[in-house]
Amino acid sequence: MTNGPRPRRLGPPPLPHAEERLAIGLGSGSSLDGIDAALVGITGSCESAKVDLKHFVCLEFDDETRAKLLELFEYEKSTIDKLVVMHAVMGELFAEAALKVAEEHGTPIADVDVIGIWGQMMYHMPTHNLPFEWRGRKLGSSMQIGDLNRVAVRTGVTTIGDGANADISSGGNGSPTPALLDYSLYHHAELNRAVQNVGGIGNFNFIPAGGGIDTVVGMDTGPGVMVIDALVRHYTDGAELFDRGGERAGRGTVSQTLLDELMQERYIQMPAPKAAGREQYGSHWVRQIIARSEELGLGVEDVLATATMLTVESTAINLERWALPSATGSGKLDEMVVGGGGAMNLTMLRMFADRLDCKVSTHDDYGNPAFAMEAMIEALTAYETYIGHTNHIPWHSGAGSSVFAGLVAPGYNKLPPRQAEGWRPEGTAQEPVRA
Repeated sequence: MTNGPRPRRLGPPPLPHAEERLAIGLGSGSSLDGIDAALVGITGSCESAKVDLKHFVCLEFDDETRAKLLELFEYEKSTIDKLVVMHAVMGELFAEAALKVAEEHGTPIADVDVIGIWGQMMYHMPTHNLPFEWRGRKLGSSMQIGDLNRVAVRTGVTTIGDGANADISSGGNGSPTPALLDYSLYHHAELNRAVQNVGGIGNFNFIPAGGGIDTVVGMDTGPGVMVIDALVRHYTDGAELFDRGGERAGRGTVSQTLLDELMQERYIQMPAPKAAGREQYGSHWVRQIIARSEELGLGVEDVLATATMLTVESTAINLERWALPSATGSGKLDEMVVGGGGAMNLTMLRMFADRLDCKVSTHDDYGNPAFAMEAMIEALTAYETYIGHTNHIPWHSGAGSSVFAGLVAPGYNKLPPRQAEGWRPEGTAQEPVRA
């Protein structure tokens, strides 16, 4: 992979490192558990930023909301009116999560500088691996729901989101995004580290020993827990949503036949840069796995063990092909730091250690709660845009330049006095409206 220019610092200079600012990061991932909300303090900026988690909440989806979101991914059932309704509903829920995390911590929402959102991804067409053609050009696009303006009005705080399309507009894939935070937390003079997020989709940032931010290699690797969760829902008729601790998979045996077949999937085998989503690993693919498992006579626990190993093996081959060759010295991976839902899957962690022959840790081992990392990433990304810095690493995604990743919905709490006086829409932080 060819490294591009370092992120630009446009606008005001970095804030003094002694001056902490508050941000809230919100995210709704492909696993559809709910909305993660992290209140953080940020000191400094860019790759030297220090991010301190103040408080975290997860606003879990009720059954009706989850069902309506899942219906949107059944494209033969989804209609534009349902999409519009859920765009508003998700905006209300994002606002509720932001108000909740601040209130529980005892922080006035008016003290928060910025809110960053990773919206609910509806459809993702990365520029490099799932483009469409328009006027002889190959373009990418992406659609997330969760109305940013609604959040800004409900909270009074400037809200920034839809960062994927900024990267896509610059020729990138729109994902992955967490390189700045991963580098600031885990770069090491002597250790080759991979920071592996196992959410619905798996993705890593490989940080070579002694390298700067411009040496980081990252990509989506394939399925994270999305397929595992869908299989559990299927086999339990919806009574269970995930394989708690990887216990079911731990009792099963990996089917090498099924694993070898699944590993031939086009996305897993394609070169970087690349980004994935439900377009590859949604319900249509899960139905194929279920049908093939029945043909092979596999038990439920064997299917789950194989799906768990699929996440591990797809990660491993992408590290070995596209990341480890960039390391100096032996090119061996010294440590993997795991976050997302996969960090709580003990069977998956054991499989990572065996397959990669390296130390496997979680964010929690370093005092960084694994469950909060994605929301913390959104807080930092939005904060960088808020202070006038480009905030993504273009060579991860194949973008042509570093961009301001996100649309901005201005808030009302921190307007200059003569703009704020006499103009405060009903429902901002002084009179919050709950969803």
